[in-house]
Amino acid sequence: MPDGDKFCWGVRGTGSRTFLNLARSASTPLSIVADQAAKVATVQLKRPTMQQAIRGSLRLLELGLPCLEGDSSCALPRPAVVRDKFRQMRQEVAGDDFAAVAVRTFEGKHEQLLASGRAFSFADLRQELGESCAHGILGHAVLDAKRIPLMAETGRSALEQHAFERRVDVETADRISSVINRICESTHTEPIRSPRRRSPREDFTLERLHAPLAL
Repeated sequence: MPDGDKFCWGVRGTGSRTFLNLARSASTPLSIVADQAAKVATVQLKRPTMQQAIRGSLRLLELGLPCLEGDSSCALPRPAVVRDKFRQMRQEVAGDDFAAVAVRTFEGKHEQLLASGRAFSFADLRQELGESCAHGILGHAVLDAKRIPLMAETGRSALEQHAFERRVDVETADRISSVINRICESTHTEPIRSPRRRSPREDFTLERLHAPLAL
């Protein structure tokens, strides 16, 4: 729908309005919504403070959770110690509210995973980090403020809206996984490009490849 409609926007973040427009239509394929969601998330991942928050949070997850590749003979720090380190990190990134929201989301993920009592692989933790990052960024930019209007426009119940947002988080995390991995493996700010769309471009379909060249 156009920007001049009666929908009260009140969203922020580059690409957020386009993402919201796509999410407003129940007929929009999830893949297209997730493509735009990945663009919204990637803009925020370009911030040095966001990259700092991701690397620091991964270290805390690896430190505070039993890891399959870790040394099982080493005792995990008390949860209060990890919580205090998350609190310190929130203070360090306080000037960037997107990064602060991400750290709070990562801290909540730590509590959730800790309560499960499971051991995780490093790949598992990066996947969880990606989903938490998508959830924090999209929620902060769009969904937290627009959940009720979205439900009204799409006809989704609260349970259906929650399931929709969960699927978007998972699909978005899959699209930004390579970016998350690069950030986690580096010690400096990573130059990041916007993710490419999953659907093939028309120019490269078999039909176009077999078409005669124009002379």
